[in-house]
Amino acid sequence: MAKVHKGNKYLFENLFKLIKENTDLYDEELINKLYVLVTLGLNDQFDSLNTYGLLEEIPSFMFDGCNLLNAINIPEGVKTISRSAFYRCENLSEIVFPNTLTNIRSWAFVRCPEIKSISIPANVNKLGCPVFVSCEKLINITVDNKNRSFSHSIDQHLLLDKKQKVLLYVANGAKEVELPKSVTTIGPWAFKDAKSLTKVFLPSNVNYVSSDAFDNCHGLLNIEVDPKNKHFASLEGLLVKKEKTKFSLTRVPAGIKDNLFIPREITNILNDSISTSIYINQIFISKEVTIVGDYAFADCINITKITFENLGVVQEFGKYIFLNCHPHLRILDQMKDQYYTISEFERKFMIQSEKPQKVYQGQIKLDWQKIFAKDIIFDVVVKNDRSPFKAISIQRDNKSQDTINVPKIIIFGLTEYEKISVLSFAKRQEKIKSWIEDDQVVAILITRDLPIYNDLLTLAREHNCDLLSFSNASTTRVSRELERYFQKMKG
Repeated sequence: MAKVHKGNKYLFENLFKLIKENTDLYDEELINKLYVLVTLGLNDQFDSLNTYGLLEEIPSFMFDGCNLLNAINIPEGVKTISRSAFYRCENLSEIVFPNTLTNIRSWAFVRCPEIKSISIPANVNKLGCPVFVSCEKLINITVDNKNRSFSHSIDQHLLLDKKQKVLLYVANGAKEVELPKSVTTIGPWAFKDAKSLTKVFLPSNVNYVSSDAFDNCHGLLNIEVDPKNKHFASLEGLLVKKEKTKFSLTRVPAGIKDNLFIPREITNILNDSISTSIYINQIFISKEVTIVGDYAFADCINITKITFENLGVVQEFGKYIFLNCHPHLRILDQMKDQYYTISEFERKFMIQSEKPQKVYQGQIKLDWQKIFAKDIIFDVVVKNDRSPFKAISIQRDNKSQDTINVPKIIIFGLTEYEKISVLSFAKRQEKIKSWIEDDQVVAILITRDLPIYNDLLTLAREHNCDLLSFSNASTTRVSRELERYFQKMKG
């Protein structure tokens, strides 16, 4: 039986799989030829698609979680790929951008691990942050030579601004990178999730490194700095910021597996400087350290002991310094020979400890009328030619008036794989109505919360069309009702 996902994701992976093959209800010819799956909800199952029509923007979350989507050809005319449009497309490996594209917003291609190469067209002038994080196989990033805003490195592993002063992104699949000598700024999340890198060399002109630039670089063991650099240095493999005669800890390479001893030359532990170091078990902090910044030990999930040589000399603790740390972490004040749990430590030193509200995904308000103001057309290409929806242009049916809720509608009809080129809510309703009035549709499966339910009910009665309605579309309920319906048809 086809997999029917719960949680308002999508109903059916493949129509003909809904009927068990080992029962007398299974009739492949009947199912494939007479019944067509017309619309799907979130997480539609297809291999690739081409878009065309009057589409200028791929809406936010449009293809979020479409895990069987392998390739997409975005049409000319599209100017914007919105936030999280292709987030978590875990099998997406090929993308073709149009020349009209100008803006790729944050999270658009995050967690797309099969992407191997990206080509940025000439007119792109805005890139969100992050865009290509958690793309583990991404090796090559190229930018059209005519692009006035961005450029790529000679080895095609780096995405930079046009003057190559700002490092924007390192391809996650790269094993070695060489930063151009012109680079002055390491941007937010620039190296994030580049887990194959073991070492990084910062050139002499670098004067700014974002606090989260090296998050989740779990293979990184050493950060080297050009001796001529006036702002940063490498101290026992750690990246430190020069502060006259002392240093501030900027980043501990997240691949270090030994216990960490903070060198005595360091007086400040800056924001995020040790975060995401998942292999370290113990940390020793000398009495020279007087400041511990925000998120200092965040996401260090295996640290069980932090020793302060003299906790009394620390003048300032930042926020959320133990966020997502090991629950049994103990903090030792060596001077007083006193241990603290995380909660005891936070109470004593009045550290803000409640989890910060960072919303990257989830329920968001959407202007659905604006989203569906123009037709969006998708030609579906699937590997299995026996699929009953093999040549149908499908619509994303996951936008409602207030929040992302996925209405479910399935239409069974003698459409002979007719393309559906209408997506706006009113036009979709008009198209469905025309099918029913033309006596093409023999059955409809719908959940009662859809705004068009009453209209469809009236039409179905007028045209002798079977209407299978549900208050909810659970796997058991849908399968049982479908089997009953097919039994009725065969009888």
